[in-house]
Formats: sequence, C-alpha cells, structure tokens
Amino acid sequence: MTFTGDGGGDADRVEALMRAGDFPGAAALARDLLAAGVRSSPLLRAYAEALWGCGRFDEALRTAGLAAGLRPADPSAELVRAQLLLASGRPAAARAAARNLRRQWPSNSAAILAGDLKRYRLSADIPGLLELFRARFAARDYPGAFRLAEHLLDLRAPCGNEVVSVLAAPVTAPGVLCPARESAARLRALFRADIPPELEIWRSYYLTYLASAPVLKPCGAWKGLYERAVGSWRALRPRDLRRYGWMLKEAGRKRLFSQPPDYRGARGALLRALASPPPEADAFGRLAEAELCLGRSGEALGWLRKGLAACPGQEGELLAWRGELRLFLGDYGGALADLRAAARKKAFYAHTWLAIALMKTGRLDAALAAAGRAMRANPTDGEALLVRGEVRRLKKDRAGARADLLKALGWCAPYRHALWAGLNLALLELEAGDARAAARALALAAREVRDNGPAAALCRELLALSREPAALRARVEELFTSARGLRRDEAYLFPVWRRRRG
Repeated sequence: MTFTGDGGGDADRVEALMRAGDFPGAAALARDLLAAGVRSSPLLRAYAEALWGCGRFDEALRTAGLAAGLRPADPSAELVRAQLLLASGRPAAARAAARNLRRQWPSNSAAILAGDLKRYRLSADIPGLLELFRARFAARDYPGAFRLAEHLLDLRAPCGNEVVSVLAAPVTAPGVLCPARESAARLRALFRADIPPELEIWRSYYLTYLASAPVLKPCGAWKGLYERAVGSWRALRPRDLRRYGWMLKEAGRKRLFSQPPDYRGARGALLRALASPPPEADAFGRLAEAELCLGRSGEALGWLRKGLAACPGQEGELLAWRGELRLFLGDYGGALADLRAAARKKAFYAHTWLAIALMKTGRLDAALAAAGRAMRANPTDGEALLVRGEVRRLKKDRAGARADLLKALGWCAPYRHALWAGLNLALLELEAGDARAAARALALAAREVRDNGPAAALCRELLALSREPAALRARVEELFTSARGLRRDEAYLFPVWRRRRG
C-alpha cells in the first residue's frame, strides 16, 4: 500500500485516517465524498486502499481499476491494483500487472513489484504503522492494536519478516526479564479486553507470548494468571494457515521454553507452521531442535536438509543451525564445515558457534579470533562473550577470562548464559587453587538461574561439593566433557544435555 499524498485535500483526509489505523473510518469518508459528487483518481485510489485495509479485496480491486481508468498516465493506481492482487492471493496476476508497470514506467518506483516477487519491498509507510501498533499494544488498546495487525498482515512482503517479527514480539525485548507484577498486569488486561470475535485469535496468541516471557521473582498473582494463560498454547488453532501460520511457529517455540518443556506439543505446532507459506528457516530450525530433544537426531538433521531445499536465500541460517546441532551431537568436523559455510553467507550466529567448534578441536587461536568477530558483529551477544571467556581460560589468560566470564554472569539474558559462565569461572578458580572463589562463582550462577529448574538444581548439587575442591573440580570437568558443544542452558536444550550423564 502506498500513500502518496498527491491527491488534493479530499484524498489527503482519507489517507490521514489510514495512517492513524482507522481504515473503516477512511472508507466511510471516501464513500461519502464520492456520493457527494467528488470524483478523482487520487480519491478513488485512497478509497481502494481503505477498502483493502478493511479486507474487502474485490471491492478494492474494482475501485483501483476505476482510479487507473481516470488517469492512465499515472502509475499510482495501477501500483495499488498490483499490490492488491498480491495481497489477495493472486500472485500470477500480480506478476503480470508488475511486468506491465515496468514496461510503461521502467524508472518508476512501481518497479518494486516487477519480476521475481521475492524482490518485493515493503511500503515506506509500514515503519510508521508498526510504530503505531507498538504504541497501541503498549497502551493496552488491544482491539485497536489487533485491527491494525490484521492490516499489517496484508502488507507484509511474501518472503519478508519485518512485519511478522514486530507482531510476534511487541512487548518484551529479547533477553530482558519482566517484573512479575508488570507481566501479571498485562495478562489481566488482555484477559479483560473486549475483543471482537473476528480478532480473538490475536488474544490467544498474545496470551502465549506474555505467559512465556521470563519474569523476575514470580509472585502469586502472576502464577495464577500464568497457569490460566498456558491453556492458550494448546488452544491456538488458526483456521487460515496462510495468514496465521507464523503464530504456530511462535507457539511451538514457547512450548519448547515451557517448564517442563513440551517437546511433542512443540513438534506438532511447528509441523503445522510449515504448512504456512512462505517457508522460514526459523521454523525448520526449531523443528529440528524439537526432534533432537525427542532423541531423534536423524530426523532433526533431515528437517534441516529439507529447509535448505525449501528456503533459498536462507541457507546461511540453516547451515548455522545444522552446525549448532552437530556441536550438540559431538560431530565437530561436520560442525566446522557447516559453520564455515554459514559464516561465508553472513549468518548472524555462525561465528559464535564456529568458535566453539574450533575450541573443541583444539584450535584455540582460531577460536579466539572467531569469538572476537562474533563480538564485533553483535556486541550484545552474551553467548559470544561466554565462549570468548572459555577460550581465554583454556589459553591460560586468567585475567581476560575472568573479566569476560564475570560480565557474562551479569548479562541481560542470564537465563541463557549464566550457568556456563559460572561453570567456567569455577573451573578457572579451581585451576588457580582458590576453592573459595570457585564457590563464589557457583553461588553467582545459582542466583542468576534460580528460576530455571534443571540449571538451578545442578548449581545446588555443585555447591554441596564446594568443601571438597578435588571432587568439585572432577565433577565440573565431567560436565564439560558431557556437554560436548552445548554452551546454552535454555530450558528445552539443557535437559537434553543432562540426559547424557551416566
């Protein structure tokens, strides 16, 4: 959708309502103006866009056609019509319209739809609409936010994730712990909101989101609302997978993070999510992890092979995921090959996991360089910081290792990295002969993972050995051997690693 603002006062008034997210109001205003005798291509085009925002695709297409007929030398209405064809599920007709636009106006911005639809770019208006969505959600205007979310789904590019990524997680930034009272207030407001039946699917989805966001110091009020919201994970059954299938991917991820993890439920949700086009690397990767957690490593790698075939353009992410899974399995040669290929394709986390693979094969200088590249690419990557600290410990750089590991212990996402930072720091102090400092490191880790059941239990077990330094060191070294390449303690992966004992 393209608001051009070149249609005079009448069209501009309609477009102003659309920018505020009031598409029914915009359609009503345009209809009244047309009934009063105002008739122009910009007004008809704005009316078509307002109808589009209301989900009335056929009427919108007819209106866009009328707008194009009134001003055949202007590509704007034809662009709206081409976008409408795409949004309404008619890609072949959209391609034909795009080719016609490109022939007539080869240098015009209408060429965004030309040729391969994977090159389609989001309208310049979308960032403003996404900010409006965030603001409405934060203000707990859930009906208004959900109406705007419906419209934003119409605008998303066929292979783009910008819109869905905002709709998927509008409240809590990744890795930030939410105060329990604040989380409870959000859950309570969402339960009480008067949501129209056609938007009820959004309430179910966001209940799964809010219930799975980690909290600080769970309280009684939060626990009751949390238990009530958990039911939404199982009740989420989108009828239109082409439109809402991404919700199932998110629900599957949340089932993995639940306590205890629901591996089978996650697998079922992710399988259904893959029925929602376009295929996404993230869905294949999470499904592979669910299979791994169920003890089906062959199936896990098989899903990644399918993902590589189904997701051209996302090979780097999938190769990085496969490399990570091979780290968990102890296949360091395979992990190195995958992660080097992923790094060449600029995959975001490839350097961090490549550092682990290099470390596990004894190439400490190369591992340190890879961890440094990961930190430069993303200075907030706590996992990269942890890995760099571990490599420095192995290289006997105690001062550098201690600095990295202490920082990782207090990182913004402690539930992901604090356990391994604490284990590394404890082993560092034990190697230096300081049993008291090792106990302090374990106590710090225990404090940070206190709400992560398996990790908290392990910390308690190790603290009980703190008066026996030799036994404690042997136990921690055994844990590192057992863990192979795993350096995360998320709820769904940590129990898999724990099962390797014995």
